[in-house]
Amino acid sequence: MIRSLALLLIVIPAAAVAQQADTSARMTVSSAITGPTDSTAAHDTPTVAAGVTDQRADSVFLLAQRMVADGQGDKGRALVQAQLDSAPIGSPQYVKALYWHAVVAATAAGAERDLRRLVIEYPLSPESADALLRLAQLEMARGDRQLALEHLDRLLLEHPNDPSRARAGFWMGRLLFEKGQAAAACARLDQAEDATPADDVELRNQIAYYKQRCVGVDTSTASRADTAPTKAAPMKAAPTKAAPAKEAPVKEAPVKEAPPKAAPTNATPTSAPAPTHERDDASAARYTIQIAAFGTSASAERLRDGLVSRGFDARVVGAGKYYRVRIGRYATRSEALAAAKDLKAQHIDGLIVEMEPR
Repeated sequence: MIRSLALLLIVIPAAAVAQQADTSARMTVSSAITGPTDSTAAHDTPTVAAGVTDQRADSVFLLAQRMVADGQGDKGRALVQAQLDSAPIGSPQYVKALYWHAVVAATAAGAERDLRRLVIEYPLSPESADALLRLAQLEMARGDRQLALEHLDRLLLEHPNDPSRARAGFWMGRLLFEKGQAAAACARLDQAEDATPADDVELRNQIAYYKQRCVGVDTSTASRADTAPTKAAPMKAAPTKAAPAKEAPVKEAPVKEAPPKAAPTNATPTSAPAPTHERDDASAARYTIQIAAFGTSASAERLRDGLVSRGFDARVVGAGKYYRVRIGRYATRSEALAAAKDLKAQHIDGLIVEMEPR
């Protein structure tokens, strides 16, 4: 049973690297593994263990996945292990190798350990969403619907633009049907259908099949509370390295912009000193970028500290019900949009909102 769970993870296509390597890429990888055929090239051809470019690394991972599926598990896993050992810890290459280490793991327990470590220690990485989806699939294979729903709900909350959202919504719909929550299930299927690309015929057909149960079901009363998990179970880190569980951010409705206040026409000079240039910039700031919102200050501060360590001007705003993590202060919406675009390029999604009162 455990080995079949691991095989399930191997054959599931990875969302971030769905396209298979072509023949030339396979030849490049093959030569990197076996070594050059002539002595003159021996000093110029890098080996896999020494590290390769992202494109060649992707080819190595895909080759390893095929080798494991074809019964050459030890050789395939050795390729991935070489990439993991050669990458600097915490680098994008290391996180990608850790993800693939889970994909080709020999056991379900090994895969789960790597996936949990990835989503806890590297929640902002491009691989985090697919790792959550795979964790949910592991729990579904075990029959634990509640834990599977929690992983899927976290994916939808923390990765608003990830392509795997459509599949996550589909699986949530199926699980909610199994829990007897038809209205919530149909609402999730509607959302999944909207997020599914037109050319993904297989997923659209799967959604359409389950939506046959939605005929006559009123989804207008299905709120997010109906579709979200009913309890929050803390995620345990890998045994080799303890890490605090990362609380799923609270999804908030977009903040409606308020019109700029008109300057008073009867203002009179006062004896107060003229404000400095820094104060002018602060008072002129109208927009900021919200990264997430949490129910506890500890979770918000943990994300803030992680962003600050990466060089971002992050802060925690609010108290009581929500603790919001925000980056930057911008005078115009266009400046905020440009900053949000830069953040997106670094795999950080944000929502442009009005500045909090100072």
